[in-house]
Amino acid sequence: MADDDHMEACERQWQLVLYHDGELAAAGRQEFEEHLSGCPECARDLLELEAVSRLIRGADAPPVPVGMVERLQRSVPTVPDLVILQICRPVAAAAAVLLVVCGALMAASGSRAAADRPAPAAWEVAAVALDVELEQAGPQETLALWTLQDLSRGNGS
Repeated sequence: MADDDHMEACERQWQLVLYHDGELAAAGRQEFEEHLSGCPECARDLLELEAVSRLIRGADAPPVPVGMVERLQRSVPTVPDLVILQICRPVAAAAAVLLVVCGALMAASGSRAAADRPAPAAWEVAAVALDVELEQAGPQETLALWTLQDLSRGNGS
């Protein structure tokens, strides 16, 4: 094995393709060119990349079968579909997590609240039941029925 097989990769090698493809801004391009003059690894890799690019440009491309472009275009989702999916998936996942957390909190607080709550007073039971006759009612039930009747009249009943 040659010694350069054991050389460590330069930390700026990720910029090599950007430089080669002309995707670096002017300041970044100039800075990388200065780096190239002092980094033999990047300079060597750039020469190899340029050689491969020349080979690819010089190769004859096979003809594209009739209808292939249309089939490919139909098989690829449109950009708005992709954007919607990229937005909806995380939102749906967050909503599901929130639903589970809120449900667990409500279940936990609901069971505690029911256990801590005292039994309803007689007038509360009478107000809900509505089957107590006024003649048979005690003072609390009578008060509950009068209140209920008064509230019913206020609602237009």
